[in-house]
Amino acid sequence: MGQLRVQQANGVAPGAESARPILHARFPCDLGDFVLWNQIANLAQDVKPTTCWFDGFFVFHPCRVAGSKPQANTFFIFCGMAVKTIITGFLILTAALLAQAREMRSWSYQELYDQADLVVIAKPISTQDASEKAVLPNISPDVHVVGLSTEFAISVVMKGDKSLKKCVLHHYRLTNPKEMMINGPMLASFDPKQHTRFLLFLHREADGRFSPVSGQTDPTLFSVQKLEGAAQ
Repeated sequence: MGQLRVQQANGVAPGAESARPILHARFPCDLGDFVLWNQIANLAQDVKPTTCWFDGFFVFHPCRVAGSKPQANTFFIFCGMAVKTIITGFLILTAALLAQAREMRSWSYQELYDQADLVVIAKPISTQDASEKAVLPNISPDVHVVGLSTEFAISVVMKGDKSLKKCVLHHYRLTNPKEMMINGPMLASFDPKQHTRFLLFLHREADGRFSPVSGQTDPTLFSVQKLEGAAQ
């Protein structure tokens, strides 16, 4: 014990407790190692919210080292540019569709019936091209077509000559069947092998054939209607 300094001996003397000196012998030297302010606590100052990725989601947290200088958020910039591109493309597509829009008259069954010379339910039995080329009315740009004559076997006459057993429908097909177009005509086509029946509202033409009451551009929309069912 004699070799220990007085200050150290105070902490290890056996058998008794005594008051320790207020100042430790190394106190002046230790002052150089002390930090008078809590630097860790100061990290919470001047924080700036930013984002980070976490398991597929992004969350906000304060960035303790970014400082107070504003920084651009590239994630939101990218999302904004993507949305802007999508909206622009949608507007361009909408404008293109509107440019191809056309007016079409809406017909009721009563109007079709009143203006028809012949109203029948019939099935097609043959179709052949006619030596006729034309441009459809009431549609732009021009749609070039070829005339067709389709013969029908009549099941029932709802208006017109009750003695008719057959009639010939004058209609058209596209000159180029593979031509792609926006808002194109709704032309009629028939496959005699399918034995499908149609409700027809028809005008009589000068040559004895019949044409759709609602016109040649969109006959299947009103005047030529496919029927479902097994009735003969």
